[in-house]
Amino acid sequence: MAAVFVITTDGQQALADYAGTFLAWLKTLTLRLYSNNRGTPLTTDHLAAYTECLWSGYAGQLQNDWTEPGVDGNNNYLFAFPDRTFTQTGTVVTETVWGAFWTEPVGGKLAMVQSRATGLAMDTVGNECIVHANPGVAIGQLSGAP
Repeated sequence: MAAVFVITTDGQQALADYAGTFLAWLKTLTLRLYSNNRGTPLTTDHLAAYTECLWSGYAGQLQNDWTEPGVDGNNNYLFAFPDRTFTQTGTVVTETVWGAFWTEPVGGKLAMVQSRATGLAMDTVGNECIVHANPGVAIGQLSGAP
């Protein structure tokens, strides 16, 4: 399975309700990792479809470091963020990371999901899971296209 990135229907609605800009909305989201092999994320997914990781040292991260948009090859605005690293500090809980998801600050709704092509075992102290903005979030993706 290839890695897939989607903005969920809940995320699209939250953005429509948000009084600020798209970039300001992105900066309110919390980045989290999930451990269930969910398969391809869908725009119709809800938070209950994803199991948040519990391994030692893991915690969701407020992602307020999205960049000002550039433009991609299709003339869509492209928003990105610096790589985010999650590091395992103990082996009390071992899990496989299957992707990342972003939640809203109010109500905790699922806003966006990015799957991994393969799972990443978090079973050894020092293991790292790095979330890349690759290729980023294009405004054209608000229609639900990955």
